[in-house]
Amino acid sequence: MQAHLVRAAEVKKTIEWIMSNLDGHYAADSVAAAIAHGALTSSENVINLSQVNNAKTKNEKSGTHMIFFRGVGYHMVNCGLILVKMLSEYIDMNAVLPALSSEVIHRVLEMLKFFNTRACQLVLGAGAMQVSGLKSITSKHLALASQVVSFVHAIIPEIRRILFLKVPETQKVLLLSEIKRVSQDYKVHRDEIHTKLVQIMRERLLVHLRGLPQIIETWNRTDESVNTTQSVC
Repeated sequence: MQAHLVRAAEVKKTIEWIMSNLDGHYAADSVAAAIAHGALTSSENVINLSQVNNAKTKNEKSGTHMIFFRGVGYHMVNCGLILVKMLSEYIDMNAVLPALSSEVIHRVLEMLKFFNTRACQLVLGAGAMQVSGLKSITSKHLALASQVVSFVHAIIPEIRRILFLKVPETQKVLLLSEIKRVSQDYKVHRDEIHTKLVQIMRERLLVHLRGLPQIIETWNRTDESVNTTQSVC
């Protein structure tokens, strides 16, 4: 995970198809790519093409390093894309084995907790400097981590909705509280990254402000030189 959290990754067509499915619509070119990659069979490719124009346009504009959900684009890293694929597999398992829905949700929550904790350790905790040989955790690394954490926080309600379709009513209350706790952890993590980014920007602003008087003095000297030259002429 440490090797994949600090650099942007290309979003493949298979991932675009997964997100289109999760977002409630399909992109025709993404479906074709998913079939080619084995993500689904041609017999499952039953789509009303009149309903996918918006999704197709969105995917075409997404760029190679962004993933879209609910109309919002997120820059992604490889470990984030791997997480999306794993979540998709759990959703498929939940649909095929409804009797195991509660167990599937527990596994998904454990995976989300681990992802969030490890991401926090590597970026905010600067763990990536030890395990990946980075000299420092830069604002770029923080920004990428913020995008991934924000993305996961955004899709949790939809993941919950899909997985809860197969859960018995008697078990929903307990599972719902656990999901809310995980979602809150992601929100806190995201806010901490944003606070760190603001702190970095504030420090850079103060550095430039300290140099501002010298810049103004240079401008004044230039103006005085120009006025002297005009007087001589």
